[in-house]
Amino acid sequence: TNAETDTDASGDSSSGAEQTQPLAASSEPEPATFDLAAELSDALSDEDPNESSRDGRLRGTEEEAFTSLFEDFKRGVSQTLDEGDYETRYDLAIAYKEMGLLEDAISAFQVCVASPSRALDSLQLMAQCQLEVGRPSDAIGHLQQALSTENLPTERRAGLNFDLGRAFAANGEVDRARTTFENVSELDPSFPGVREAVAALLEQINESSQDRLANMAADADDAFETFDDLVADAQAEQAAAQVASGQGAASEPEAAF
Repeated sequence: TNAETDTDASGDSSSGAEQTQPLAASSEPEPATFDLAAELSDALSDEDPNESSRDGRLRGTEEEAFTSLFEDFKRGVSQTLDEGDYETRYDLAIAYKEMGLLEDAISAFQVCVASPSRALDSLQLMAQCQLEVGRPSDAIGHLQQALSTENLPTERRAGLNFDLGRAFAANGEVDRARTTFENVSELDPSFPGVREAVAALLEQINESSQDRLANMAADADDAFETFDDLVADAQAEQAAAQVASGQGAASEPEAAF
């Protein structure tokens, strides 16, 4: 019976060993995009916002704690990624952009411009980020660089010109914006949003014209007021001269006696 028990135990042990054997890793892993939200969620789950920081001081608000953790996270990602791992960096830039971390997205896209396969997309998306943070002149530079790419497909050229027109409009260069939107219409008359963009640009031009006319009218009013003041001053001086001349003429006969 003891032998049977030993045999059963040995059998169970062998079976358990087989069940806990790790699966062999695949030699060709499936490519996966960088999931920033998941990575941050894992990092946050391991971090207590009320924990003391490395220098022993308590962390401040929850927002400050997140900012500190996120900076640590970015440094860790930067150290982990290979210098030429442009695909992961590109996915990271996209994730930053979608989360509204536009300055971080711009920095990541800037690195990806060195990738032949991601340069064009990185320039355009970086320009869109620059527009959102209020730097249209930088966006113009990125888009013009993208448009200098040789053998651009028509649909890509139309999209780049559309963003370039938006950048010109945001930079106050309405004439260049209008010309650029016209180029988009010629390349693709049905390009989404181009009609609305042109309508908004025309409204911007009308408002600018009205402001100019109002300023001109105000300047004219000021000029007329100034002219009226000059006339009034001249008339006053002339009247004073006449009065002085009359008083002088009246006093001359008395001087003769």
